[in-house]
Amino acid sequence: MNSQDDKPGGGGGATGALTPDRQRLLALRLQQRRQGMGPGPSIARRPGGGDSPASHPQQALWFLDDLLGPGSLYNMSHAVRLSGSLDVAALERSLREVIRRHEGLRTAFEVRDGVPVQRVLSAASVDLSVIEVGGSTSDGHEQELHRLLHRGSGQPFDLGRAPLLRARLLRLSETEHVLELVVHHIVSDGWSMGVIAHELSVLYSAFSAGEG
Repeated sequence: MNSQDDKPGGGGGATGALTPDRQRLLALRLQQRRQGMGPGPSIARRPGGGDSPASHPQQALWFLDDLLGPGSLYNMSHAVRLSGSLDVAALERSLREVIRRHEGLRTAFEVRDGVPVQRVLSAASVDLSVIEVGGSTSDGHEQELHRLLHRGSGQPFDLGRAPLLRARLLRLSETEHVLELVVHHIVSDGWSMGVIAHELSVLYSAFSAGEG
């Protein structure tokens, strides 16, 4: 099984006006940057099942999304090539289990009193769409594959809806597939993507063998 990372797609949108509350919070963020980006106020541990303030990096990403409109600049894409017989149902079950295990993948963002907060859902699900990759030759397959991966990473997320993760299975043949995962950087980073990929592999091995 080989993996390849796709670069984040470009994004953007029309610049919109910020509300007075958001302007004040943005001014505070800029002031902290001018002062050397010193540590902000600590965030209390989230009570079980409760909401919590967005972290400072999350606030920055949320403000960019709010100011410029939804885009794909902060989409993180990871593609894994899968060879051999594939149990699609077990793979989809593995994806849902990963989302169940990680609160970040069940987190949406909403504004309260002008401040973005994290709202962790008790459950969130993702459907694994299967797409046939066209092309009459090997080169044609690869060109179409890269086109689909680029298009997939370029679709924006709605930060108010969880999960902030998408998954597609690109089918090259009966025994060749590419699993594409796209996650917004507000809930993940490069290290987290590696954890997700590893857990998917372990869970898939168990579920496809009839365990669990």
